[in-house]
Amino acid sequence: MPTVAELINDIEKGGLKLPEFQRGYVWKRDQVRLFVQSLYRGHPTGHLLIWHAYGLVKARGDSTSEQGKTLLILDGQQRLTTLFALIKGTPPPFYEGEHLFFDLWFNVVDEKFSY
Repeated sequence: MPTVAELINDIEKGGLKLPEFQRGYVWKRDQVRLFVQSLYRGHPTGHLLIWHAYGLVKARGDSTSEQGKTLLILDGQQRLTTLFALIKGTPPPFYEGEHLFFDLWFNVVDEKFSY
């Protein structure tokens, strides 16, 4: 199983893509905050489903299809987009939206995340 750092690196280098048929990013601020809080507390946050596709594949953020093996995110896009944005400070290459939430803060005294 890849680490979060490896997944973020794969997304950044274009090795892990979002297929064109997947919806875009829809999470609200509270969903982002609760997700990061769950990670901090060690709670389960769901699984990822990656599809090893072969042949021509159309992915978000790409202008052309690719031939060969491509890794596509089928489940977990909201979580991976959130992690990418918070860790890298920029949207992932496949992001097609208006606004991401980069201003999440952690209070070390009460151990709470807020905007």
